[in-house]
Amino acid sequence: MPKLAVVYSVERPAAEALVTPAAADEPPASPVPVSSAVLASRADNENVARGAVTALRSAGHDVRLVGVWDRVPVEELHDVDAVLNLCEGLGGESSREAEAAQQLEDAGIPFSGNRAHALGLCQKKERCRARLLEAGVPVPAGLVLHSVPTTWPEGLPAPCIVKPAWEDASEGIDHKAVVNDLAGLQEAVSRVVFGMKEPALVEQFIDGRELTVSLLGTPVQALPLGEIDFTRVRSDRPRIVCYAAKWVPTSEEYETTPSVTCRLDAATTARAKKIARNAAAALGLTDIARIDMRLDKRGGLYVIDVNPNCDLGQDAGFAKAGHRAGLTYVELLHRVLERALASGRQRQAKVG
Repeated sequence: MPKLAVVYSVERPAAEALVTPAAADEPPASPVPVSSAVLASRADNENVARGAVTALRSAGHDVRLVGVWDRVPVEELHDVDAVLNLCEGLGGESSREAEAAQQLEDAGIPFSGNRAHALGLCQKKERCRARLLEAGVPVPAGLVLHSVPTTWPEGLPAPCIVKPAWEDASEGIDHKAVVNDLAGLQEAVSRVVFGMKEPALVEQFIDGRELTVSLLGTPVQALPLGEIDFTRVRSDRPRIVCYAAKWVPTSEEYETTPSVTCRLDAATTARAKKIARNAAAALGLTDIARIDMRLDKRGGLYVIDVNPNCDLGQDAGFAKAGHRAGLTYVELLHRVLERALASGRQRQAKVG
């Protein structure tokens, strides 16, 4: 059996890295003063990492759990055959997600998931959007604003949704992110530009069904589609997956936006999968990714988000998609690790 390591982002600094046996009864890490979205994401990241270790060990693998803060301890990983890379950032900053992958790349350690270039490209939503447009992948009408507008932007249909351009995990997005008039737009853009100190991505809000296309392997294979069930969302709230819907289990938004099996006609399903594969090709995605789309009332499909490092938890949408494809959780992890393990074997052959 190959020797594996599962690497994830911790909530607080330690002596640079934590290498532990993943005991289920260990106390949770204490938080550091970073944003609430990062803390919630990191706590979930550790749970996912421990779950992956348990699953891989149950299949007979020799697996170690490595929690990292400001750097990946590559010197501790040269003896492993492959790394399951679950890092969502470094130093409490999600913007440093690509750095973790780059450190593994520079050390020549085979790891699962997307390369640093693809992670960095998707981190900057304006660059990701531009690349998709160049490749002919449909995205909503939109623009990037670096300051609060004094008039409604020309060519931008209403309503629109305002997102931080450099964040993930839906940080900075709540029901006020969807706006219908100039006053609402100014408030939402101000929250991003001044409150979060980054540009605001403003896109036409497609008020339709939200589909999720999970991609697995290299080249990527589109798994059976998922969908966000908005039927229980209050009529006075926009139908979106905001920060609370992802990270606050006690919230109304969390309870009313479950991920379910998507039921669509064969032609639309095939079109959604093709768009997702085209997006992956344009962005250079490998092993694992999730493409979120909106389906409007006229049948138009639009990519609204690309997640190149999506949640690998057993109850998350990606694992649900794998289950719909007939894969157990362990089989799904093996598929995610497939390319990295092949690279590890090639590396061993060269050394031998």
